[in-house]
Amino acid sequence: MNRGQRFVLMVMALMIGVTFNPWVYGQMQAQEKPAFSPDAFGDLEERVHSLEEYAQRLSDGLEYQIRFMGNKTIRLSIISKNYQAIATNSGTFLVAVDDLQHTVNGYTMQVRIGNISAADFGGFKIVLRMGNLWDPKSSLTYEDWRNSLKEFEFNFQGKLSASTWTPVEIILGSIPKELLAYIEMEMTVNSVELRGP
Repeated sequence: MNRGQRFVLMVMALMIGVTFNPWVYGQMQAQEKPAFSPDAFGDLEERVHSLEEYAQRLSDGLEYQIRFMGNKTIRLSIISKNYQAIATNSGTFLVAVDDLQHTVNGYTMQVRIGNISAADFGGFKIVLRMGNLWDPKSSLTYEDWRNSLKEFEFNFQGKLSASTWTPVEIILGSIPKELLAYIEMEMTVNSVELRGP
């Protein structure tokens, strides 16, 4: 047996001795196991909580966008006078805000409703929900924000004539100015009046 072979046998014997020595093996196992750190556990909890919050914001934001996709609910702008399409139980109408006035009796909003169909409609209801803007990055959930909105219902007995803009005055009354930051609208029509031949 040459010198190289003896060296290999010595290394193998040393390895076998370490493996089967209970004290040495136990020390090796103890070193392999990472020590439990309360700080690491707390950091993991914080990461999980952040991920849960992020997932909730994504869900809330998606629900917020889906709500307006069908145009059953529209957001009114008191600055822009551009019209928007709103879907109702009797078809699509156009809505534009002409003016918002503040008097001693409170706020009054002037809007126009455009009937783009060939039929006349009698009577309609407007529902407004008003409040602060929702910030997806805030601690306020989408559901809590929705619950914070103030709802106002207005019934009108007038006629929405075919192919015509109809001016409508909505008396908001003495409401806090903060409610004007966000205004959404829904609309339903009471009856349709078809013209004869």
